[in-house]
Amino acid sequence: MVHGRDVVRGYGMYWVFEVDGEEVTMFKGMPKVFWVGMAILYGYFFLFFILEITVPKFPLAKFLGIPACYIYNWLVGLWIINMIVAALFYIAEEAREARLGKK
Repeated sequence: MVHGRDVVRGYGMYWVFEVDGEEVTMFKGMPKVFWVGMAILYGYFFLFFILEITVPKFPLAKFLGIPACYIYNWLVGLWIINMIVAALFYIAEEAREARLGKK
């Protein structure tokens, strides 16, 4: 049992559940805002990954007197982007609950 659902079969991180007699994959029914949040997080990661491996001395370039990698990895990547995505998820969930409450 996983969250009240019977696991029919699992392939590592990819599970198939049985819900009301119908087989459902773990990604079926995920809200679109989830995919937007993942695109923001992974897009930011891959953008700076590509920049780090292609631009010489990019991570150690100075910005405000400290290495730039501390700014874009620690401050922006770890804190700011995650707070933006968390706020996006919260706002989307509140809007969904408001829509369901009107029905």
